[in-house]
Amino acid sequence: MQKWFSEILDIVIQNTGIHSQSNLIDVGCGPDGIFQVLQEYKVTAIDPLLLEYEKLSFFKRSWYPFVKFLPSTLEEYVADGHKFDLAFCINVLNHIADMKKAIGHLVSLVPQGGSIVVTLDTYAGFRKWIRRKFPQLDPLHPHAHSVPEYLSMFEQEGCKAIRVIKLDPPRRSKLEKFAVSHHLIILRVM
Repeated sequence: MQKWFSEILDIVIQNTGIHSQSNLIDVGCGPDGIFQVLQEYKVTAIDPLLLEYEKLSFFKRSWYPFVKFLPSTLEEYVADGHKFDLAFCINVLNHIADMKKAIGHLVSLVPQGGSIVVTLDTYAGFRKWIRRKFPQLDPLHPHAHSVPEYLSMFEQEGCKAIRVIKLDPPRRSKLEKFAVSHHLIILRVM
């Protein structure tokens, strides 16, 4: 995963202008998140399951002294007026029940001119129809939206897409690759 995250970071650097003094947040960081390749930055990482991740042999907060880890959902995270130059939200939004609220809160964490980087599962045509008709097929991913629908949600919150890239994430089965696409979207808060 680190190689994949490094490739994403290279694309983000080329498109956003972040630098070593940038304040970044990794929303829904998981135990194996993009925070691992952000050693050059000031990083806050939030995830509601952080205390559970501590029980895993392959994750220890102490391995990442450059990261401030906080157990919190995106919706409940309180930044106390603090803004981040860039927010990463890697494969998180399609797990959240109230996506509109989550996107609004994510945008509120970034100042005008700042950037948001999301990766998410996207659906189109027949695949989208199947997912919406039979949501029980994947209860952990309650949303089945296309790229234009996601872009519209962010535009409604005052963001503009800078770059959209179809990704081929590691560890995906042939069935997953057939059933769903995965996209990287880089947005600017206007």
